[in-house]
Amino acid sequence: VQYRHSSWSKNEGLPDPQVNAVLRTRDGFLWVGTRSGLARFDGVRFTLFHSRHEPALRNEDIRCLAQDAAGVLWIGTADGLASYDGRFHWIASGDRDAGVQFESGPPLGQVVVLCPDRRGNLWIGTANGLFRLRQRRIERIRYDGEASWRVWGIVEAVDSALWLNQ
Repeated sequence: VQYRHSSWSKNEGLPDPQVNAVLRTRDGFLWVGTRSGLARFDGVRFTLFHSRHEPALRNEDIRCLAQDAAGVLWIGTADGLASYDGRFHWIASGDRDAGVQFESGPPLGQVVVLCPDRRGNLWIGTANGLFRLRQRRIERIRYDGEASWRVWGIVEAVDSALWLNQ
């Protein structure tokens, strides 16, 4: 078996050599999140997304990526959450344009991991605890002000139970 190896750097269009997240969406694009921005790769070239061109993508330090069942790309950043459905929306501040409401409590802060589940929820693991986006509302699930509730990983099991790495 012959394997082909390719690598990309800033010279080929990546915004930063430190890659934090990679996701292939159902439309075939490869999305790459770096400390300096988000890039979409079509197999030939990168298209870069920066806050100066996409004001709704307010933080360019991309930490994680996920795609939900509706095809929305969710983007976890160093200080919040954004989405892309053909347009970027900044979720963390509750922009009216995004149509998301927040429960009172701590801000999302640094989003570390995203996990869409089979029920249509988006689980959001942050440095401030665990949150759930359900029916356009972000709910705080667990937060006690302790660093011990930092969520590093989320996986949905076959029986729909969530496994957390904290």
